[in-house]
Amino acid sequence: ARAAFDQGPWPRLSAGELLRLFLAGIVPPLAYLAIGLWLLRALRLPARGAERAALAYVFGTGAASLGLLILYGVGLHVPLLALAVVAATAVPALRQQAPDELEPEVAPPEPPWIRWIDALTLAAGALLFLAALGPETYWDGFEYHLPIAKAWAEHGIHALPGVLDAELRAGINLLYGPALAAGQPDAAASVSAGFALALAALVRAEARRRASPGAGSLAAF
Repeated sequence: ARAAFDQGPWPRLSAGELLRLFLAGIVPPLAYLAIGLWLLRALRLPARGAERAALAYVFGTGAASLGLLILYGVGLHVPLLALAVVAATAVPALRQQAPDELEPEVAPPEPPWIRWIDALTLAAGALLFLAALGPETYWDGFEYHLPIAKAWAEHGIHALPGVLDAELRAGINLLYGPALAAGQPDAAASVSAGFALALAALVRAEARRRASPGAGSLAAF
């Protein structure tokens, strides 16, 4: 029984295969985040910390989806290396806005337990991201979303008659394309994990504004 458990239902991946899987899972979300950070700077939106990162991810994925639509529409592929270059631009974009763009924030002292709750939330987020790199097991993923993204990433935008999601929810499916083009379909769900983390960060920020820092941390968790 132990030998069967150790073998598992899927073949074991080598260190190199795990690295490629991880890169295909982390590079596209970071590239989308970088695009969003530059958009926030251009729009001069007053947001800080986790809220700023969450808004950047939402804005960035929207812009990236439109960009991928155009690129796939003219038959261009998006290699993972190109997205890695885009992701690297997040470093200068992380520089906080100029002082005149943000109002001074006077934060009252927070009880220590809030940091522990935030740490647990971060740990849960990291676990969620790693779980997203596992094999797809839900029928909606391998029957609709991944085949659509794979077809467009490999052969450009074209009609997919009879596939409902190809007409209604193409936007998010386009974001899975780079991972699929890199030969790592299991890494595509990391984009969805990013949305879950962004939602938690936005809930935290809104609850902090409307109630208290502790309420925000608990709501995010």
